[in-house]
Amino acid sequence: MSTLPPTSTEPLQPCGRRKVLVTIRCILLLCTTFNSGCIGTIVGEATDAAIEVVKVPFKAGAAIVDAVSSNDKEKATDKDAK
Repeated sequence: MSTLPPTSTEPLQPCGRRKVLVTIRCILLLCTTFNSGCIGTIVGEATDAAIEVVKVPFKAGAAIVDAVSSNDKEKATDKDAK
């Protein structure tokens, strides 16, 4: 015959409840600490992406202006050469 520890159906004593609550609080604290780092990374990446999206039209506009101005300069040098 094996000896098993007696099972208790009694509710937790106040000391036991306190340990459980402290453990739960520690776990929640650790989770929020780790999640804040993840959230900071996500927000940083989203901000970088939004800035790049805003920069694209300006880069395209600058390229068009450069192309047009270089064509004007080429035409001016061609006229001077003739």
